[in-house]
Amino acid sequence: PVPHCFSCGLQPESMQVHSGPLADGRWATDWTVPWWATDDEGMVDEGVLWAAIDCAQGWYVEHTDGRRMAFTVQIAVESLVPLEPGATYALVAWAGDYPDEWDGRKRGACGAVFDSIGRCVARSRSFWVAPASST
Repeated sequence: PVPHCFSCGLQPESMQVHSGPLADGRWATDWTVPWWATDDEGMVDEGVLWAAIDCAQGWYVEHTDGRRMAFTVQIAVESLVPLEPGATYALVAWAGDYPDEWDGRKRGACGAVFDSIGRCVARSRSFWVAPASST
């Protein structure tokens, strides 16, 4: 994790999204929507969802096919069902329809967010680039 990252940081106020490997090659973690992520009407800020799924995919990208530092250059998130404050979800990341390996300094990832009954509530695609010094 990046110690002061909003999403994967180690600080108590971070969302502490720390994905780990599954036996099938995907990476996943549970994630509880923090109480502070809601607006005055009780709706969860979608930016919080974007940050959580981005970091979940980041753990996958940076730790599979050789460990590399990388950064997101493009991400798209589709929210299918509004998130519930305080609810716990599963964040899952994998290659999706991208190659399951680095293409030079480039790599793609897909992700999904599932609720406690296994319903997909959001999905995402992202594109990553490794700094020139990490290849």
